[in-house]
Amino acid sequence: MIPLVLQKIAYHETHPDYTEVTSKIPWPIVRVCDIPQQKLGGDCGEFLLRYLEVLTHGLDVNSYCKQDHVIQFRKALVVKLFGHRSWKKTL
Repeated sequence: MIPLVLQKIAYHETHPDYTEVTSKIPWPIVRVCDIPQQKLGGDCGEFLLRYLEVLTHGLDVNSYCKQDHVIQFRKALVVKLFGHRSWKKTL
């Protein structure tokens, strides 16, 4: 999924110095079954981002991706995004 997203947004054209590095990284495909599902229609994005974060750190999705955690995760995501935005302004 991630390589397709990078391709769709033309990431490599806007970040040419990363093209060589990311083209050498293997992108394994892992099918995970029986993972928690969102119960509300608008939470799919948060669940997807949370899955990516949890899997990246090698944690158990059943423990860290629950509907009860969505509000907390959404708030943490906002803090991270605005923090990154503020950080970029200082460069």
